[in-house]
Amino acid sequence: MPNKSSAELAGYMSSRLAREKTSKPVHEKAGGKAEKASPLGVEERARELVDLTLEKEDLINQIGSDRRSLEKGGRKEKSSSANDILAMLDESENVDFRKLNKDFTSDQGIEYSLAEAEERLSAIKNKIAELAANKQVLDEYQKVIKEKIDVIKLARQVEAAGQFAQNIDLAMSKLLAHRNNEDVKLTKADNKVAGRLTQMKEKTSQATEQMMSIEAVYLEVNRRTLLDYRAQLAKGGIVETPSVKQEISQILGHLQIGIPVFLRGHLGAGKTELLLHISRKYYGSEPEFISGSEEATKYDIYGKTQIGTQSKKGHVESFFQYGPLVRAKKEGKPLIIDEIDGIPHSILMRLSHALTRKVGDKVKIQENGGEEIEIKPGFCVMATGNIKSAKYKREELDAAFLSRWWSSEKKYLPANETLQIVVASLIDKRANLELPRPQDFDSWRRVAQAAEEIQKIFSGEKSDVKGYGGDAVRNIGANLEKSTLSMRDLWNIIKTWKANNFDKQLDDYIYSEFIKKATVPKDAIYLTQIFCRFRFFTGWTADKFGIPGLSDDKLKAFQAEI
Repeated sequence: MPNKSSAELAGYMSSRLAREKTSKPVHEKAGGKAEKASPLGVEERARELVDLTLEKEDLINQIGSDRRSLEKGGRKEKSSSANDILAMLDESENVDFRKLNKDFTSDQGIEYSLAEAEERLSAIKNKIAELAANKQVLDEYQKVIKEKIDVIKLARQVEAAGQFAQNIDLAMSKLLAHRNNEDVKLTKADNKVAGRLTQMKEKTSQATEQMMSIEAVYLEVNRRTLLDYRAQLAKGGIVETPSVKQEISQILGHLQIGIPVFLRGHLGAGKTELLLHISRKYYGSEPEFISGSEEATKYDIYGKTQIGTQSKKGHVESFFQYGPLVRAKKEGKPLIIDEIDGIPHSILMRLSHALTRKVGDKVKIQENGGEEIEIKPGFCVMATGNIKSAKYKREELDAAFLSRWWSSEKKYLPANETLQIVVASLIDKRANLELPRPQDFDSWRRVAQAAEEIQKIFSGEKSDVKGYGGDAVRNIGANLEKSTLSMRDLWNIIKTWKANNFDKQLDDYIYSEFIKKATVPKDAIYLTQIFCRFRFFTGWTADKFGIPGLSDDKLKAFQAEI
């Protein structure tokens, strides 16, 4: 119902409920009138009605999905119910398990759940009809729904304002890019426009703050943010947290003015994933890709002549197969050079010329006899590389080569954003947290803090002289050679934990999905120490870990560091 006010929408929804039918009579007092809810219970019953309508919607979706699954599997006849089978099993001496096996299939769980959902749906429909038959409850329901709709509308306004602010930034970047491509300075008109754009952004920020000052709107915006993160996770891509959005804005700003982007960062920081995300979402295309390798040649980048199949005249024909750099220019696509500091210096120097070319320029392909091509709109160059250290064996990038790039360090997510993504992965489609134990949320909060600690130690941002392998006397901090807790590692822990229906404590999955996979025993011991500091592995013994060099005495010392 587009363009309807919140009051009209609420009225429409309540009128639909008033028409709900029940399979049993509504409870009536003597005299034939429906029972009135007490004044104190009206609001509570109205909110119950809201919850029941939501549950009804979920059950209808589940029933439809389960029926389609069973139909797809070719299941026609219903088998014995779970209660019937349990009753048979109670008579252990007379159970015919061979007959049970013939009757019991892998679809049984879905079939039983479908039956339960249908029964629950019937009960909910009756309860909804009973509550909606009371005018006081229905009026209060309409009031509650109107309030919810008003809050949702304001939350959408906040989201739209955020997008508008981002569009203002992109408009300013495009203006600068246009002037830069013309190689002219900003005019007085440009400066006036820039001032107006700044004012627009300030006023947008003020309006956003005003809407967010309403507590219900603030909570709804955060709920919707988590649901958006959940949807992004389901697609398997980058989650655009505030810090990631800021990085994207900076990258796009430089690409629009024709400056290639070089992201440096440590293992697991998400450099490549971020550039792939930018190409797919903001350029609308799958990028051309070059993987950095010391064995890379100019032919891997520009292309080479291939021998073709035999022609009709009996001649073997050859053709030129374009490389990723040439395809990106010809087709107007982004080019990503992954781990560019792994490419030999001689090849990189040839790339320097390519980085100075702009959209509309014509360039010659030496490897194809000097063929001339025109660079199409959409072409840009992005690259990743590791921060120079003993952890990574890389080529030393020439200062002149680096001067052609806008270079930035891709950092790990801050702990609060990591926790938000974790929470988003654990909520249902209505943003209810799916955790079996209340303490599990605190456990994940501590995991996010431990992740930040591990990442800082791995990157050298923090020195831990009391860590395993450190030396407090000589002020030498412990280090992690090959292990860091990335978002990919966290996602593996979450997926496995959820897939097993949260059957064990989180500690078990931290060990099996992360620590156990460490290829360096010293790293595994140090990681165990760090997690012990964050109150994990309490009561564990060394034999449960099975890590070479980790003794009970050493583990007890770690556990005492809490």
